[in-house]
Amino acid sequence: MTDRIKNAFAECLETYRLSEAMELMNEHPKVIDSTQIETNLTLLNGKIKQAKSKGQPGEAKRLKRYQRMLNNLYHHGPVLEKIIPKTELEKGYRGKILLLSIAGRNTEPVICLRSGDDWHYLILKNTENEFREFGLENLTVTPLGGAIVSFELNGDIILFGSSDEYGVCDKTIAAKLIKEEYPQSKVIVR
Repeated sequence: MTDRIKNAFAECLETYRLSEAMELMNEHPKVIDSTQIETNLTLLNGKIKQAKSKGQPGEAKRLKRYQRMLNNLYHHGPVLEKIIPKTELEKGYRGKILLLSIAGRNTEPVICLRSGDDWHYLILKNTENEFREFGLENLTVTPLGGAIVSFELNGDIILFGSSDEYGVCDKTIAAKLIKEEYPQSKVIVR
């Protein structure tokens, strides 16, 4: 029985089924141990390097995001609010950001900041797709407004503007999330 559960857990991690992995961790806390997550994190390092060497930066970024969620699972356990990274914003980025409310069954909503696409609606669509792809199908993702971010040469990060599709985000919350991700930078709201 124990080996069957451990094998099922390992398969969930390898096949991007985080919800099922979290359920197994909750149902069998004495059976599931962190070495299985460590093994998967090591495997992901190899896959990320391979994607980079093949000239697949998009695949490498996708795998890094999954790796970040697994790392959070390793450190915080099966708590959805802790697994989902609050901010996805690459250093040096200049472009659109979207504040999102992400909620699962029986969990409090988590406010997150996402970036990386030319249009706010694409940020929303790609975030939803990514969560489904990582086995987090039962999440509700709600847009809370958008803005534009610019990393300046002097190290400042400027937050301004709004989204035509979703309106202006709460820039105080967006600035706080950015500051948590980049504590050494000054975040300027305009």
